[in-house]
Amino acid sequence: MVQAYILLGDASGASTAQRIVAARTPSQNSYGTLALILYEGGDIAAGDAAAKKAESLAPKSVRKQIATQLESVRKQGLKVKKQQAKAQKNAPPPTTQGANPLQSPFGGTGTGP
Repeated sequence: MVQAYILLGDASGASTAQRIVAARTPSQNSYGTLALILYEGGDIAAGDAAAKKAESLAPKSVRKQIATQLESVRKQGLKVKKQQAKAQKNAPPPTTQGANPLQSPFGGTGTGP
């Protein structure tokens, strides 16, 4: 189910599905995957919480490696979030609700000569 949401580009749906997986089968992998999805979706704070949980569930011998990997994904998530904010800032203003986008700019209903 998580993969379906990822393929559809639905980060919110993917994170919701992965939260269920992590709650039912708590492990370093399930919480690490949740952190990855959250970071890539731009939810850094929730990603940090999931990453912390993943690290706490990992064997001591691999905790540092997991922390390093998740920190790398976190940095990518911060870049994505910054790019999204920039794109939103530069986006054209939304059209007026109910406005006809096909209306002639010269007035009228766009009928012929």
